[in-house]
This record gives sequence, C-alpha cells and structure tokens, in this order.
Amino acid sequence: MSSFSYGGHTRKHIGVWLKPATNPDVMLLIKKSKLKKIFDSVRKIVVSEYDKSTDEVWLEIYCSNLIDAIRRKYRYNVFYIKTKVNPYWSCDGDMGKQIYK
Repeated sequence: MSSFSYGGHTRKHIGVWLKPATNPDVMLLIKKSKLKKIFDSVRKIVVSEYDKSTDEVWLEIYCSNLIDAIRRKYRYNVFYIKTKVNPYWSCDGDMGKQIYK
C-alpha cells in the first residue's frame, strides 16, 4: 500500500490513518498514556478531530487483545490521545481522500 507524509493539517486530513510501525513518536505517546493493556497490540491509528484553539489533533487508537484473538473474539479497545501535529507522520495510503497540497 502507498504512503505519504502528513504535512500541514487541513480539514481533509480527518479520517487519515497513521502507520503504527513507522511513527515512533505516536507509539511513545500511547505508551505514556497507559491506556494500552499488556496483551494489546495497536492495529490502527486514525486522525479523528482537530482542535483549532490549541492547534492539536485527536488520535483514535484501536488495539486488539491477544487473548481475545485466541478465543476468536474480535473486538477493539479504543481510546483517544490529543497531540500536536507532526508534519513527518507516515500515513497509510490516501484512503480515497485524494489529499493534494
């Protein structure tokens, strides 16, 4: 799948997926938040909202649990983290958004 860098935030960036493996700053935020459980693994990170007053975005984090997968129960632990925009975030494809600068 293709990838692109996040760049400057626009309203078209809402709904864009970030790659968990290539964004170590986001993974560090997830670890610091202590909302991810021991047996959870991050499946997807979505830019969900933008706060104009603080110039920050809300990231929606989806984690799946290893024990649930063994029991064939497919559900996600979903939580949110608010952070500043990093223009160098690696995003997952264009997801049909066709983001142009």
